[in-house]
Amino acid sequence: MAQTFLGLQPYAERDAYRFKGRSEESADLFRLVARNDFTVCYAESGEGKTSLLNAGVFPLLRQNMYFPIAITFTNDDYQATPDSFDRIINRCIKDSISEYNEQNQGINIEYRLCTTDFAGLDCQERLQAELSNCSWWKLRNYKPQAMGLVFTPVFVFDQFEEVFSMPGSIVWTKTFFDWLEEVSSDSCPDYIINKVRSIIGHETAFPAIKEEKDFKAIFSLRKEFIGELDYWGMQTHFIPALKDNRYCLKPLTYDGARKVMTQQERFDASKVEQVLTYFVGQYSREPERTIEENLPVIPALLLSVVCDSWEKDIEAFAALDANEIGQSLSKILERFYDQAIDSILSDLSKQSTDFQPEQCRYDIETALFKLVDRNGKRVRTKTTANTLTQIDFDGKFKKILSDNRIIKVTKIDGEDYVEIVHDALCPVIAKKKEVRLAAEAKEREEQRLSEQARKMRRRMSIFGLFALIVVGIMAFFLWQNRRLLMTQESLNLSEAQRDSIQKQKDAVSLLNESLNKQIQINEVQRDSLNRSLLKQNELNQKLNNQMLQVNSQKKLIEKQNEELQSFNDVISSQYYALKAKNDSLQSLADMVELINGVNERQSETIVQNNLSMSLEMKNAYDACVAIRSALESNSIQNLYAANEIFKKYNTAPFNSLRSKDDKILSLNGHFIFNTDFIDSLIAGQNVYPHAQNIANRSTYVSRGLLAAGGILLKNGIVGKGSIAKYSFASRGYQELAIVTEPGGMVTLNVYDKTNQKWYNDVKNVRKGMTTRFISFNSGDKRVVIEFEVINTSDRDVSFVILSN
Repeated sequence: MAQTFLGLQPYAERDAYRFKGRSEESADLFRLVARNDFTVCYAESGEGKTSLLNAGVFPLLRQNMYFPIAITFTNDDYQATPDSFDRIINRCIKDSISEYNEQNQGINIEYRLCTTDFAGLDCQERLQAELSNCSWWKLRNYKPQAMGLVFTPVFVFDQFEEVFSMPGSIVWTKTFFDWLEEVSSDSCPDYIINKVRSIIGHETAFPAIKEEKDFKAIFSLRKEFIGELDYWGMQTHFIPALKDNRYCLKPLTYDGARKVMTQQERFDASKVEQVLTYFVGQYSREPERTIEENLPVIPALLLSVVCDSWEKDIEAFAALDANEIGQSLSKILERFYDQAIDSILSDLSKQSTDFQPEQCRYDIETALFKLVDRNGKRVRTKTTANTLTQIDFDGKFKKILSDNRIIKVTKIDGEDYVEIVHDALCPVIAKKKEVRLAAEAKEREEQRLSEQARKMRRRMSIFGLFALIVVGIMAFFLWQNRRLLMTQESLNLSEAQRDSIQKQKDAVSLLNESLNKQIQINEVQRDSLNRSLLKQNELNQKLNNQMLQVNSQKKLIEKQNEELQSFNDVISSQYYALKAKNDSLQSLADMVELINGVNERQSETIVQNNLSMSLEMKNAYDACVAIRSALESNSIQNLYAANEIFKKYNTAPFNSLRSKDDKILSLNGHFIFNTDFIDSLIAGQNVYPHAQNIANRSTYVSRGLLAAGGILLKNGIVGKGSIAKYSFASRGYQELAIVTEPGGMVTLNVYDKTNQKWYNDVKNVRKGMTTRFISFNSGDKRVVIEFEVINTSDRDVSFVILSN
């Protein structure tokens, strides 16, 4: 039976049919990519960025005539700083297209020229050949093509954090962002201009080279590297799209996680609810509200590993309660790792009769240790690298480790590269490596102490033999002395003989004294050796105790490091938040100057547009602009005068517009151009503070939305980076205008849903303005008009829409 879940292994594009729970995120990220040239996707490690791209976004891109191209840098790329990244990008394009063609037999995608800037020139082919390796020109004139269809390339930089962490030199990172800034600029580089001029000569008119980007790019990276991206993309280089267009992938919601788990029909439904409820309780202080509002809280990595383990042993999991299943992530990952290794050993044991499991485990873990660096980070390396060929990695371990989802194999430039399947598994492998090194060190120390004890016992044996010899000599002399005494008692010797015997006795006494001294010396040496052995034993005991203390302290330090890391993450988040506020305050004067300049340019535009604007529309439009100008001046007198003008006009003809969404949004912190509201501001004698103290202004929306005779046609708010849509029926000549609150920047697009036709300002569609006027003729037939208000600023703004 095919497995439903992949554990730590990311989903590939071919797994889209079983990639559940992320449909909204996939659609949101796709829309962001479709609307922008560059898009940044970031998340915590393990939240499934790679799976979201491969199985969620890539199918949507292909359905809409986009062609994803994976950009992958190897260790060799990182170790040598290239003069240009053109060669690497061309390699990645070739690899992605070759892989797609292999998996889709019968389709032959080619990356070739689709437009030319040099039509009519005699040297056209030479110019195209010279520029075909220049990324800036190639990305604007080449596209993937097949069977008459042309696709827009989308370059996907997955695991983009490696650009900051992996290079051997910081110069590499700078060189990469130099290249990225160049290809992102809609201005032809000087070296291309000089190259073209050198070929066509100085007499020929310079051709019009296409400068607008005709490609898109996605940069996916871990959340903690966003600061590095801001530094390189904004402070040292100017690539504003890297900051403006971002998507934060959050953990799974309760509903999303349930969709993931319930796709396995054999999972008990009540057990699924218990597990999900437990997870929410672990990661939220308000679990009931979190579930009710469907907030993102369940880590994708944890859910994937639990589901994978559950699917492999459904009967065992059925006997566990939710608390037992919901253990810490590190323990689950360690169990996943151990089970995978045990499974590998079990399979290998069936293939060989002389199988040695402990040696095989040692060899497998030695191979895995090579794929984790000393900082606990995974390393992508060739299978032919020296460190792997020493243990016959290709022949023994590559396929079986890949099949068991411990490693993944990627083909780059025709060669196989291997790496640990996910960052989350690296700490487990690093811990195993550390335990092995500690055990080997302990074994070496025990061998050293054993050898030292053996030498000590040998010395003691030598000293014992020497002591035995001394005792024998003493016994001999004592026996001799006893014999002399017996001879003296039994014989009546002469005085001379007694003198001789006395001398012998004196000699024996001297010898006894010498022997006694030697015995004392031997006893002292023996005591010294005993004390040395006791001290050595005490030292060994202290070393064992110290090793136990070191291990205990090490675990404590690891826990403290984790707490400090969490604290550092909080401090870093607060730091970047404060820095963003400081930057905002620092650039306030520049923003005011910019807004004034924009207003001046827009005033000129409005004057031109007023030539075709009806008098009725112009009066209402001028009244709204007057209110906003009065708010900007923060003057009660100006506000009073503007409100009097505002009340003079009859706007009953504008009441035909209807809201597409009947949900009333809260307007805390926003200004709405409503006569009743303006009167309340005037009565308060202080414009902004009084407005901010009103708790909820939703009543102003409901009163101003369709009030008969009210000056406003439609007012509301639109969140940062989002869109508000409304529909109404129209016929004949139509005029629509939009006025935002002070500081608001929006785009107005109008769509004829009946005739499927857009009436939008294509030239300025992405620029964003504080005011906008659009006129169009829908004809005699009654049609449904949909207009969308797109917020292009970095905060929520309120707005007013007028229509005749």
